[in-house]
Amino acid sequence: MTIKDYQYMTSIETGATFEDKLIEYFKIDTHQPIDKVREDLEKITTIKEDVECKYNQWFNKKRWHLQLPFLDATYDQWSRLESLLAEEDNINNLHKLLAIYFRPKKFYLFRTKFNMKSQDKIEQELLDYDIDKAKQMLLFFSHNATRYLRNMNISYLNMMKQQTK
Repeated sequence: MTIKDYQYMTSIETGATFEDKLIEYFKIDTHQPIDKVREDLEKITTIKEDVECKYNQWFNKKRWHLQLPFLDATYDQWSRLESLLAEEDNINNLHKLLAIYFRPKKFYLFRTKFNMKSQDKIEQELLDYDIDKAKQMLLFFSHNATRYLRNMNISYLNMMKQQTK
């Protein structure tokens, strides 16, 4: 399931026609037994928990990379991240959030730098990215940010301790 598929699923109101809309959207063959239809729908809509987050991977016939370290970001990246998080529509902004730190490589050795002009194109391409991998990548971002902020706090406290001696 892709990010775009997941966004569609979250946009549907639950009710009597929820499953029918999903069956139609995912083009599941309704001429098969109902148990098989249910099984196919469940298989498509299940999000896996054990997907590995890789720094470099192939997607859409391109090599993509994850920018590390997390805090080595440009002003444009920080402002983009801040504005997206302020919108509070993180499900529909999932591909936009990923595009801040996950970009294609232009050449084998050179990473594509963050550029506001190319962000829309990258964001649209990431709509087809696998939701399982996207979720793991966001968890990776979260853990990295927490670790870096904790280290900054420890450094600050150590500096304050040294100044009081």
